[in-house]
Amino acid sequence: MTENRGRPKENNKPLEGKYKRVYHSEDGTKMTWYYDTNRTTNGPVKVDISYPKGYDFRTFEEKLHDENKKVPLTKRKYLNPANDKLVGYARARALGII
Repeated sequence: MTENRGRPKENNKPLEGKYKRVYHSEDGTKMTWYYDTNRTTNGPVKVDISYPKGYDFRTFEEKLHDENKKVPLTKRKYLNPANDKLVGYARARALGII
């Protein structure tokens, strides 16, 4: 009886021909990447993105604007254009954002 010890050997052989890879995102989107090494070896030939029903296509700024309407002025969050981070009311006034 032989004993297999240690890490198993890695299969580093690149895939050839046509193949696809499917990626699932946290927000429910599904991306399917199609490869064809006979046409190109640099990247995918085609990418299909399918969104779940009821997916929110608004940008981050639009969502932030809608959320800020619901809260008082001192509880709102503002986007700092210098580093794209959220800051509070007092910091936004100090930076001159509002």
